[in-house]
Amino acid sequence: MLKTSYKIKDDVTIVSFSGDLDMNSIGKAYDMLSEIMDMGYVKVVYDLAELEFIDSTGLGFFTGSLKKLKEKNGDLKIASPSSYLKRIFSLIHMYYFIGIFETVDKAIEKYKASHSENLSKWEEVVRVNPTYADAHYQLALAYKNEGMIKKAMRETTTAIEINNKYSKAFKLRGDLFVLEGNVEKALENYHNALSFSPGFFEAKLEIAILKKEEELLKEVESNLLHAIKDKPDYADLNNYLGRVYSVWEKYDDDIRYFDNALHINPNFSEALYNKALTIMAENPDNIPKAISILKKAFKVSKQKFLRDKAKEMMDELEK
Repeated sequence: MLKTSYKIKDDVTIVSFSGDLDMNSIGKAYDMLSEIMDMGYVKVVYDLAELEFIDSTGLGFFTGSLKKLKEKNGDLKIASPSSYLKRIFSLIHMYYFIGIFETVDKAIEKYKASHSENLSKWEEVVRVNPTYADAHYQLALAYKNEGMIKKAMRETTTAIEINNKYSKAFKLRGDLFVLEGNVEKALENYHNALSFSPGFFEAKLEIAILKKEEELLKEVESNLLHAIKDKPDYADLNNYLGRVYSVWEKYDDDIRYFDNALHINPNFSEALYNKALTIMAENPDNIPKAISILKKAFKVSKQKFLRDKAKEMMDELEK
């Protein structure tokens, strides 16, 4: 017989299993996972300290859980396996696919450390190979996510100096100029990105939104509607279309597409932030609702610069 329970700690869901995880109890295990994911929690630790038996179906549950969580930009870690389970995990090379830790606390710490580890990794790659443009680009992304905008700008510029047709680097540098409030420089970089990659949709989107050009916005809207028809479960596309409708102040439409994005990925922090902005633009009296959404964006975002923006807006609204 399988017993399950869960608790939330530091935005990580710890699921405890006791008893047997086998073909007779697998449905209960998946029901627990679905319940957690429906609430928007996708960073999960399975605590196996009291799990006594597992069969091949139960082992498949771990890889199945990882796949479902990854689809929502989440992850799975396993904690406190018994000696019996460690032997099984070693035989099937489970360690290659899922992080396995001695304690729950160590698994949670790994979640906290993942961003700084990514930063350190790319800093080391750049140190070893300073002429590798993509390494500078990846390091710039890591710096941006940590809110280190000046360092991100430096690395993006270096990537462009190494490869002066690096469209993604021009797009990223445009994003950084937007964060600095320099629209003219942002547009220049977005246009450079498009000149080298005419099909670079994200660059075209940013130009359309910044310049508010009606024909370009209509073109972007049409492209997005077709793309969403082909890929209805692509959260980014729905968020992009919501942003287009926000420019036109079509608040019912933009909320609908932000909600679509959040239905696909409840922890999509950018869609949460955009939805909060729309709610305030539509009705300034909706401060409590906007603050509630911003709090979730702050809680779930992996990007420090977005957490800072959400916090700044919350502080302003709570005055």
